Amino acid sequence: MKTFLIVAERPKTAKGDDDVVPWRTFVAATGKALPPSTNAKRLTEGIWQMPLDGGLKSLLDLLMVAAEHKMPIQLALLDDAPAWIKYS
Repeated sequence: MKTFLIVAERPKTAKGDDDVVPWRTFVAATGKALPPSTNAKRLTEGIWQMPLDGGLKSLLDLLMVAAEHKMPIQLALLDDAPAWIKYS
């Protein structure tokens, strides 16, 4: 099944440090736009995996939040859902 991998880029200050306030505001807004009941799987803060089949509304909701917060987003369309290997 085709899957989207979505990565939000953390904003930087003029000095090149992470701009924490806009990032936290964006992350909080994504939590409201993509509740756990959606088919969007949050992999970590600012990174999501969504199936193409049935995931377009979640993708559009995320893109709208990103646009509202002026947060750059990168999308990758994968032919299959990735097989993640967890190391501890």
